[in-house]
Amino acid sequence: MRFVFQPRPLSAACCSSVLVCLLSFGGLFPSGALAQWDWETVDSIALTAIDPVSSSPYGITVHPDPTTQLAYVAISGAVAPFGEDPALHSGRTVVEFRLDTFEIVRSFTVGYYPTEIAVTPDGAELYVTTSTESTLFRIDLTTALVTPLPLTDSLGGAIDFLSGVVMTPDGTRVIVSSNGGSFDGSSENVVVVDRVSGSIIDRWLVPGGLGRFAIRADGRVVLPVGFPGDDFTAPPQIRIYDTAGAAPVLVNTLSLVVDTSDFPAPNDVVLSADGSRAYITIFGGSAEVMVVDVDNATLLPPIPLTGPDFVQTAIALAPGGSNLVVADFFGGRLRVIDRLTGALVDEVTGLQLPNAVTSGAGRLFVT
Repeated sequence: MRFVFQPRPLSAACCSSVLVCLLSFGGLFPSGALAQWDWETVDSIALTAIDPVSSSPYGITVHPDPTTQLAYVAISGAVAPFGEDPALHSGRTVVEFRLDTFEIVRSFTVGYYPTEIAVTPDGAELYVTTSTESTLFRIDLTTALVTPLPLTDSLGGAIDFLSGVVMTPDGTRVIVSSNGGSFDGSSENVVVVDRVSGSIIDRWLVPGGLGRFAIRADGRVVLPVGFPGDDFTAPPQIRIYDTAGAAPVLVNTLSLVVDTSDFPAPNDVVLSADGSRAYITIFGGSAEVMVVDVDNATLLPPIPLTGPDFVQTAIALAPGGSNLVVADFFGGRLRVIDRLTGALVDEVTGLQLPNAVTSGAGRLFVT
C-alpha cells in the first residue's frame, strides 16, 4: 500500500501516492449484518491515471444512501513550493467510486489541492474544500455540474488554506474552516454558506489553525483549534459551540495538556454514535486520544496509545460503534481500540502515511 498525505495543509512535505486501501471484516451474514472483523487488507483502488499531476488521495466520504454503494475521495497531490505554479504539483480531482466493486465511476475537476469533502444529507451534492484556492466547490451529483463558491472575510479578503467542511444536520448550510488562522490576513476563519444561494450568511473569528471538526444532530459543534490565538507555543484547544440559533454560541473552551515543543495541532475528530462523546487526535505532542463530554462540554480522561512514537492522524468509529480506529501517520498502521477502555483490539500494519479513514459496505477505507 502506498499513501502520502499532509494532515496539515500548511506542511510542504508530500510524496506521490497511487492507492486507496481498504480493510474488511470476516464477511456478511445473509441478512447483511456484520460478521466478525478480521482486520486484513483485502484490496486497493488505483488512482494514478485519474489526475494528470499527482494521485495522492486526502479526504474521503461515503454517500449517505447505502443502496448507492458510492463513495468520494479527493486527490490533493502535493503543496506547490512557494512561488511555483500549483498546476505543476497539486491535484484538483474528486473521484466517485463504488464501495462494492471498487470501480471508479466518475471524476470531477475542482480547485488545486482539494482536501475535505462533505455530502449533503439528501445525497444530492458534494462540497469540497481546496487549500491552495480560497474556494469551496459545490458538485451537483445529478448533473455533474461543478460550481466554485469563493470564500471571503467580512472585509472582502480571501480566506486561505480551507481545511474542514461539514453540513448542518438539516442540510441547509455548509460550515467551512480555515487552517491559516490570521496568518493569511483574513479577519475570520470560519464561514457559513447557504446551500440554496451559495452565499456566505455568517462568519466566525476563531484565532488559530482549524482543520477537521464535527457537528451532531442538534447542531452542537466540536471545533478543535491548533495554535490558539495564533500562538505556536500554546497548547491546542477544543471549542464547543451551539449553532441551533440564529448565531453560534460558544459554550466552553477546553485547553489540552500536551507537550507543546513539537508544535502539536488537532488533526481529526469523530463523534460516538449517540453524539455524547467526541474523540480527537493530536498530530505531535501527545500519545493520547482526547475525549470530550459533548453534552456537558467538559474534558474526560484521555485514552492512551501505547507504544513508541505514535503520531496520530485520522480517527474513525468502527462499525458497531464500540471500537475506535486510530491512524499512526509515520508508523503506517491503524490501531483498533475499545472506545470506552482503550484496550487494544487489533492492529493493521503495512500502510504508508494514512490520513483519512471511513467505513462503508462492510469495509474500512483508508487513504
